[in-house]
Amino acid sequence: VDEIILNDRAWYQEHGITLHTGFTVTDVNRTQRTVSASSAAGETLTARYDRLIYRFADYNAGRYASRNAAFQSAASMASGIPLELDGDFVRRGAGAETPGSTETAVRTLGPRLEMSARAIRRDLEQGDDAGFAQTRLYERVFELAERIERRTLPRAVVPHIKLQGPKITRPLTTEWFANRVDERYRRCVARAG
Repeated sequence: VDEIILNDRAWYQEHGITLHTGFTVTDVNRTQRTVSASSAAGETLTARYDRLIYRFADYNAGRYASRNAAFQSAASMASGIPLELDGDFVRRGAGAETPGSTETAVRTLGPRLEMSARAIRRDLEQGDDAGFAQTRLYERVFELAERIERRTLPRAVVPHIKLQGPKITRPLTTEWFANRVDERYRRCVARAG
């Protein structure tokens, strides 16, 4: 268990991640592609996934982090500006009004997207919600990137986040975490036969 306790609560809050503790996974529905969890108080959560590894990554990096990292990848391809695929779009707290790297890259696309800086910011602020995938920004960035790349781009990628914390003594990433949980899950499923 020590290997998967990654950061204190303050770290998650600083990174705009809603941390759900005290939940136990109750169901993985491979047909519907959902993961459900419940708490001792009777609360339930259900999340959809394309590949289970994205849910494992999102558990660590924040809900929708895999979708957001795919958006960042598309924005990077369309703008030609390298971005960290961390799933985080806008700054929070002190300095929140100053655009971060993702917002800056997407703003360079503003004329091609036919969107103002204000409209871009408004849509990026929805990054922590399910509805972001239905925004004008999301759709137009993917359309532009796919025209440039001449291929369909994935709508989820494992975020590339370096994990930090008092118990972490070696280089670990969200990808390592997601793969580790996925391996354990596969072993459990295999044992259950």
